Amino acid sequence: MNKTTLLAASLSLLSLVACAPADTEDAATSEDAFAADGPALRVDATWRRVVTGTPTYGYDATTPMVAIGVRVNDAAVRRTHPDFDGFERAVAYVPRADGTTERRELPFRYTTWQGYIQLYPVDVHEAAAFFVSEADLAVIRRDGITVTLETNAGVVGGDNVAVVANNP
Repeated sequence: MNKTTLLAASLSLLSLVACAPADTEDAATSEDAFAADGPALRVDATWRRVVTGTPTYGYDATTPMVAIGVRVNDAAVRRTHPDFDGFERAVAYVPRADGTTERRELPFRYTTWQGYIQLYPVDVHEAAAFFVSEADLAVIRRDGITVTLETNAGVVGGDNVAVVANNP
């Protein structure tokens, strides 16, 4: 390769770089707007039967177990609560057969990235799976589980009820 060809290649590369649009602050705001388009909370609640004894005639030796997980999109929360600082505490309210409601904390586990073209951070809160009675499971499947976020800017959610799906 001679010096003339190398110089021509360098000049054409320089002209391509010069024609590229300059980065602006709009890129950051459009990314925030894209992340805010999604729902603030995504609740996943599943139940399954777990073997907890020795099966015998008339006794299948299984107990229902419920697992709850929440994904929080901070940008979407800021859309309705501009003073939100990004620190939330997720709480699930599980209905019981006796008419009471059990409050369960969903501790923060990790932050992951979500999205297809533009990735945005999502906080994941999950509780350890817990056993429920057959009567409680019937009420949970009928009424669902309500999840709220306690934040510095107030309570978020409460209107989203997770439908508990069977996860065999």
